[in-house]
Amino acid sequence: MPLGSYLCLQHDPHFYPTLWRQLLRELSARNYGRVVRRFAGAYGLEKSAVSGHFIEASRKKLRELMERELAGLDLCAVMMDGIRFDGETLLVALGIGSDGWKTVLGLRQGAHENAATADELCVDLEQRGFDFQQTRRYVLDGAKALAARVKRRAGEAALIQRCQLHQRRNVLAHLPEQHQPFVEQ
Repeated sequence: MPLGSYLCLQHDPHFYPTLWRQLLRELSARNYGRVVRRFAGAYGLEKSAVSGHFIEASRKKLRELMERELAGLDLCAVMMDGIRFDGETLLVALGIGSDGWKTVLGLRQGAHENAATADELCVDLEQRGFDFQQTRRYVLDGAKALAARVKRRAGEAALIQRCQLHQRRNVLAHLPEQHQPFVEQ
């Protein structure tokens, strides 16, 4: 015999948004397993049900992120970089507002940080209202394909700067290990 109070808990409209926020908070600490178990135990749900709902909620959030309008954002800088994840490269564009607020503008998945992936990202940003003709700083990791695509679209409006962290890593990589700590300081 189903209990009404139990069914209400299972269909709590605040459950999945709360779970989503809690999981995202814990992802960086790699504690998401503990969070899922805590929620599953509290609500009497199976982990597979939580996983299925999390996957669907993730798809929805990603779709919203990838389709939202970018026109009107007051950005003074854009950082673009490729991030390796599980054998794939995610090329990410992060906008920095004049107030310091960071906004993920878009991302593209590819095998490498190459011209095709960079071009797809730039085209997507443009189609969603990003204005490449507005003068702003573009902080890039030094990948030639990415710099070429930004220059092609923004021309003189692109103030390109090499990412200091990438530059530092590259310089240190050319030094013997015993000299790296001294030079890094």
